[in-house]
Amino acid sequence: MNFHRVLVLIAGLAIAVAPPSARAAAESPQPADCGDLLNGPAPAPDVEIDTRTEANRLRCQADEALREGDEQLREYREVDEDNVHLLEAQTDYDRARDLYKEAGERSGQAKALLGLARVHDYLESGQDALDQLAAVRALYRQPPADGADAAVFFAVAEIAQGLDHADDARSDYKQAIALFRQGGDRAGEAAAWAGLGIVDQADTQAQAAHDDFASARALLKEAGSKAASRPFAQFNDPSNRGYALLGVAGLAQQGGESAEAKAAYAKARIVFQQVTNRRGEGFALLGLADLAAAQGDAEHARAYYEEARGWFQRVGESDGEARLLVSRAAFERRLGDTERARDDYREAQGLFGTESADRAKVLLELGALDRDADEQEFAAQSFDRARQLFHQLGDSLGEAEALSGLAEVEQAAGDGDLARRDFESAAQLYDTAGQTDRAAQARQRAAE
Repeated sequence: MNFHRVLVLIAGLAIAVAPPSARAAAESPQPADCGDLLNGPAPAPDVEIDTRTEANRLRCQADEALREGDEQLREYREVDEDNVHLLEAQTDYDRARDLYKEAGERSGQAKALLGLARVHDYLESGQDALDQLAAVRALYRQPPADGADAAVFFAVAEIAQGLDHADDARSDYKQAIALFRQGGDRAGEAAAWAGLGIVDQADTQAQAAHDDFASARALLKEAGSKAASRPFAQFNDPSNRGYALLGVAGLAQQGGESAEAKAAYAKARIVFQQVTNRRGEGFALLGLADLAAAQGDAEHARAYYEEARGWFQRVGESDGEARLLVSRAAFERRLGDTERARDDYREAQGLFGTESADRAKVLLELGALDRDADEQEFAAQSFDRARQLFHQLGDSLGEAEALSGLAEVEQAAGDGDLARRDFESAAQLYDTAGQTDRAAQARQRAAE
């Protein structure tokens, strides 16, 4: 069971604002006389006598089975070692699916199938869960889904995401986006874009994720204050709401909208606290720390950095810790604390992979720090190691940056020939990377 799912289960499924299957599809009209119809066994169908009553009876029985399935799913906890509640929920959802099918209720079938998908997910039967999602998709092909069915595809996408089935989740979120747009639901469309952003971010598609979150943020603004006050409520998994808020907060931070970014980071932190997602809380704290650092609030920045690092270390989030150390080093460097900044850069190197672009970038920063502190020998070592690593990675721009830094160190040491050679090499690499202006600057430095 993946980390995300465990956290939700620990908190309890009752944290959701509605039953998991009921939130997944549009509600169908309920017959008024379900109380009477649910009493006693269903009579044999007799369409010549009363087809309406039999159809209502089936719907009422299906609704009751669905309700019981949702209740069993709520009561499930990981301490239920025998999975009794999950097995009961599976039986109830199976029955609800069959009754809705007999009654011709497509939305009801979808609810039951989504409930079954979650049961199989929690039972770690991933393929069975995917089969239920495929059955939901098949239901909406003939006739095709319309705007009223957007929530169905949103729920399908979120479950596929939880199963780490990125391609299906991506396709389902895109379908949800189109259907929310068709129905004029900007808040729903924003949530679907944010879901897509979470998938792309996990798939290391940074630019795509940035664009997804930008679309979500723009739609939330269009949707008005009501949607903005409860963003991404469509997510059944609270952690997804938190990650969606982190994405929007990051965009606001990049755009210099500090108040909006701070509010979103604070909301994300609360969401993550509710489900004991320490990894997510660490990233929310890191965002708050960077904002405080940018505003010169050293006391709060250091406190947030320290708390965030503690959570990252407890859950083994080495990438988050490395990113934190780089951010904190830059902050300490601005404050003039060279030694602390140097220590953070060096620690960050050990957390990044030995052949990662991030490690090479840290070496660039460390080289610049040592150069500015007149530690030229250490600076030359860092720039040269960064150059080698960028070369191995095939990163022409990074290699050019490292060579330029190395040439500056050589120039300061009075070694003009080596400096000229490295500036000229850097110019060629800048050309390869399409940075013609920087190539010209490097050639000018070589000529000098």
